[in-house]
Amino acid sequence: MKAILNKQHLGIFLFRVFLCLQILYGVLDNILSWNRMLEFRDFLQSEGFPFPLISALLSVYGQFFAAVFLLIGYKSRWAAAVLVLNFIVAAGVHLANHDPLPDLFPALNILFGAVLFLFNGAGRFALDANN
Repeated sequence: MKAILNKQHLGIFLFRVFLCLQILYGVLDNILSWNRMLEFRDFLQSEGFPFPLISALLSVYGQFFAAVFLLIGYKSRWAAAVLVLNFIVAAGVHLANHDPLPDLFPALNILFGAVLFLFNGAGRFALDANN
């Protein structure tokens, strides 16, 4: 058990990589396809978001850059804060639509993963490991 406790930084690192890859996978289609971005814009418009195209671009690129920064461990707490704000909104949309709980889990997983990094930083294997 002591060997595992001495390797806690590996668990944090692996979770950070997993979380960031999940986020990047989720936004890549919107970045690579303008039509997918427009679909997201239309969804935001149907949900009553102001300036739906700007909101879509801010959400997608905010998630993308926050995930990249968190993945490499640069400005990790700021990146996590961007993700927390974005996924509070995402979870709120799911709740407002009365989506079933399993549909809410991906947003909650990212939200609470980002909360972990907001409070604890990115861990030992990060560019900002001493912050």
